[in-house]
Amino acid sequence: MRFYTLNDLIKSIPRTYLDRGRGYHRQGRVSDVAFLDEGRTVKGAVRGSGRNVYRQTVRFRERRDGVEIIGDCTCPVGFNCKHVAAVLLEGLSRPEGRVLHPQHVHARDPVIADWLRQLEEASKPSLGNDYPPDVAQRLIYVLRAERAVIGSLQARLHIYSVRLLKNGGFGANPSRYDAANIWNREPAKFLRPIDIEILQRVGRTRAAMASVSNGYTLAGSEGAGILASLLETGRCRWNGLEGPPLSLGAPRSATVGWELNPQGAQQLQIVADPPGSAILPVAPPWYIDEHGGVCGPLTLDLSDDVAAVLASAPTIPPERAGAVRDELTKRFPSAGIPMPTELGKPKRVTLKPSPRLFLEIARLPSTRRYAWGRPELIEVPVARLGFSYGSTRFEADDGRAETTVLQDGHLLTVSRDMDAEARAFDRLAGFGFEPIRDLGLYTLPPERRLDLLMLDEEPEFALLEFQRTGIAELRAEGWTIEFAEGYPLRLAEAEDAWYADVAEGSGIDWFGFSLGVLVEGEPVNLLPFLVNILEDLDSAEKISQFLNGPTDKPLYLRLADDRLLSLPMERVQTIVGALLDLYHANEMNEDGHIPLHSLQAADLAQVEDELAALDLQWSGGKALLETGRKLRGFSGVEEVAVPRAFVGALRGYQRAGLSWLQFLRAYDFGGILADDMGLGKTVQTIAHLLVEKEAGRMDRPCLIVAPTSLMANWRHELAQFAPSLTVLILHGPDRKDRFDEIQRHDVILTTYPLLPRDEKILLAQEFHLTILDEAQVIKNPKTRIARIARRLPARHRLCLTGTPMENHLGELWSQFHFLMPGLLGDEKRFRRAFRTPIEKQGRTDRQQFLGRRVRPFLLRRTKDEVATELPPKTEIIEYVELGLAQRDLYESIRLAMNEKVRREIDNKGIARSQIVILDALLKLRQVCCDPRLLKSHNGQKAILSAKFTRLVEMVTEMVEEGRRILLFSQFTTMLSLMEAELKAQNIDYVKLTGQTRNRSMVIDQFQSGNVPLFLISLKAGGTGLNLTAADTVIHYDPWWNPAVERQATDRAHRIGQDKPVFVYKMLTVGTVEEKIQELQNRKQDLANGILGKASPDGTNLSLEDLEALFAPLE
Repeated sequence: MRFYTLNDLIKSIPRTYLDRGRGYHRQGRVSDVAFLDEGRTVKGAVRGSGRNVYRQTVRFRERRDGVEIIGDCTCPVGFNCKHVAAVLLEGLSRPEGRVLHPQHVHARDPVIADWLRQLEEASKPSLGNDYPPDVAQRLIYVLRAERAVIGSLQARLHIYSVRLLKNGGFGANPSRYDAANIWNREPAKFLRPIDIEILQRVGRTRAAMASVSNGYTLAGSEGAGILASLLETGRCRWNGLEGPPLSLGAPRSATVGWELNPQGAQQLQIVADPPGSAILPVAPPWYIDEHGGVCGPLTLDLSDDVAAVLASAPTIPPERAGAVRDELTKRFPSAGIPMPTELGKPKRVTLKPSPRLFLEIARLPSTRRYAWGRPELIEVPVARLGFSYGSTRFEADDGRAETTVLQDGHLLTVSRDMDAEARAFDRLAGFGFEPIRDLGLYTLPPERRLDLLMLDEEPEFALLEFQRTGIAELRAEGWTIEFAEGYPLRLAEAEDAWYADVAEGSGIDWFGFSLGVLVEGEPVNLLPFLVNILEDLDSAEKISQFLNGPTDKPLYLRLADDRLLSLPMERVQTIVGALLDLYHANEMNEDGHIPLHSLQAADLAQVEDELAALDLQWSGGKALLETGRKLRGFSGVEEVAVPRAFVGALRGYQRAGLSWLQFLRAYDFGGILADDMGLGKTVQTIAHLLVEKEAGRMDRPCLIVAPTSLMANWRHELAQFAPSLTVLILHGPDRKDRFDEIQRHDVILTTYPLLPRDEKILLAQEFHLTILDEAQVIKNPKTRIARIARRLPARHRLCLTGTPMENHLGELWSQFHFLMPGLLGDEKRFRRAFRTPIEKQGRTDRQQFLGRRVRPFLLRRTKDEVATELPPKTEIIEYVELGLAQRDLYESIRLAMNEKVRREIDNKGIARSQIVILDALLKLRQVCCDPRLLKSHNGQKAILSAKFTRLVEMVTEMVEEGRRILLFSQFTTMLSLMEAELKAQNIDYVKLTGQTRNRSMVIDQFQSGNVPLFLISLKAGGTGLNLTAADTVIHYDPWWNPAVERQATDRAHRIGQDKPVFVYKMLTVGTVEEKIQELQNRKQDLANGILGKASPDGTNLSLEDLEALFAPLE
């Protein structure tokens, strides 16, 4: 049955809420509607915004003009809101029965209707004083004991409306609650019955006349009664919303007596037993025990009203004590009130003032800076002067010329010495202090009128200097100097004991370096402070300015306790100068140490040497420092004899390279051998391997990783110069069958592309030495090949490359990260310390330091540097291994041509078959140069040429070294293919073929140094040219006629040439090129018959020769 109508909703619920409730109802947000108590109560739930669901409880109160709706809701509005309207509209839409109002039944008998209404109200269950969990808004009562303006003590009540949070705390914006609200037509719905009672009682007392912000005064027996009700709520706290909650405690007995203060004034005190925290002057007085969280009445031998008045007694000054005593005796002879002590007249004394200086930070409104229309509050370091006359203290702004104090039970009058105080102000003025009021910078409250401000261009520095020197002077004169808690400009005194510490780090090769000073016996690590300075020195100019700057002012370091430590500038400059190199190579860790690798022993020894004058106490790292001292005293690499098993001779610079490689091994260093191409990096390395073998140190295999194109060179040179070394080549599809032979060989050869494929096998080995040839392959440290290379297990490591850095310094870092991780720091640190300063900022100081850091571990000789040791002409055969696809093509053509030549010889004889023979050999040679030269191969899928790939590598490196190159080929089509690749690589060149019209122009371009590379065809430029600007000759395809080859070489190596000339002959291993090279040495006439002019009779080829020329690949 419903107990309300739509008209009741319109009367009780504000129109805005009713309209919104209609919208919620139409949207179907109402659920769980239930009619209880025969329709007199409605409960429901409404989905609000977002995921919030609010619950409603609606009751109805009968009035003469209809039904009053009382709708509570858990939403922030809380009463007769849109959610209540939505629930009641839903109830109207349901046919649960007809409307039945009591006033309709008894409309003709209002007396009966009123009686029924009263009976209904009386039968409702009590709401109780406890808040239900779903009501978050609460009333909180706060008690305080406060002095009134007239000096008497009062009990003050402050009332707050707060929102209870889920964690039990209060919301961020509590508001004061006005007790007068209780007289409104409807009290707030969140109030409990006891709150209504308390508010009504407060409103009926004189306390209601107080302002909400100042609180309500509780007095007399009514105040005590209100106190009891406050404690009953369980929501009463002491001194603030965050203060301790109070509950009712047991009564305590108390005594009354007068207490004298140092000035002889007397205060009536009520002392509870046991004592409490405060006394509230109600009738009877109540105690507060904040530690126990209780509050209760006191029992005294006085009436409650008298005790309450006594509890609020003002302070009695000494000159009024006698009069008050007389009045109390006269008016209350039998009330049992204790009397104040009569002290007599004070005695005047003369005392010398002792100045007291108090340093603090004040927040003062500026007269010049504004924020949002208000003066900006500025934090200002101020000094406040005061004076002690014996035990009596005066502030400088104290207006009293004298005061009375109590001493040993007697009153003394102390007069101020204003002249002496003025002299104290003058003394401070000598240090730079001026009255802040004279400066007009701030709006000053009265208590700041005589505060002092350090007047200086750098006031904070001046204050520190005052502490460093002035305070000692003032204390010697009897001054007392005090600092406010948290004062940010307070000095700590350092001892002369400075230290340097080298501690073992997390790894076997790592150490932690710190440097500091003792302060009050405790070590203070100065590295974080010094690192801040070093980080700011990001240019050579800044470094010079700092190291050569003035030394008259110290630097200040803020300690963990907020004090400042004064450090002599000259000492700091010395330390910073010594740490520059060490810091830039290493980043300070979280422990405040600079991590040092054992490779940096020499750097640490240098720091020790540079700081020797500071008399530091060094601890730890003795072995590391000793190694560093030896390295710093290193006079040169000890010469090593060429190993007995080495077949051949080493030039002087190559012997020096061998000795350097042995030096690296002796100190467990890695290094980069970066000689120019053609100076014998491979030969020096092979000699190094033989020294290790003969010394018995090579008890494990040595791994050499090289580009595929260099496998043949390594195989040939190892066989030529070190035939005693056993060599295993891990290359080709059958290499897996030989994995178990690795530990039985001296040298293992593999290629970069095979590292990822053979990673598991190689990482499972233990190598004596790992060598990366053409080590620029790992210039990108993030590639998989570079990552695997770094993980290869080896005692020693070596890089070979003619171009240790092609584009940027990060490539150099990657190689050293392989050789000696930690030498140049991690990649991020290296970028910040070296790459950015050198590459982007042009910092020569950083470049010079990096050079010093890597110089012992990088050996590079250019061709010009060793020119005196080089012969006029050095001939080098560059062997190239064909790739798989190129091998297959070669073999297929070889088989076809071999069959064709044999048929021709069978039919015509060898002498009449020369054309067919030469055509067959031509096709094989074209396959060796580049399969694209074959006419029959046009249009098919391109097959990479191993020789062409190696040529590009060589030319690129040579151009970077500054070489001037003549590149010969007898195939003009091959020169065209080279042109296309050179353009793609952005390498400048000129070309000379039979089609070149202006020969002199292209020759002049090369000779004048405008281009580094000259492409020349055999027929066009093999003879008659003077190209002495060149220092390098490359024969791409072999010229089997030695005379023609010599003529081409002599374009550079001739009269007028003032540089050694390197001559490279490129041969593919096992092919017709290598076979004819071998025959050339035995049959000059054969070579002439193949590529030169054949003998007139054409009988210069034998069947044995043909067998060799058309032999299959090995």
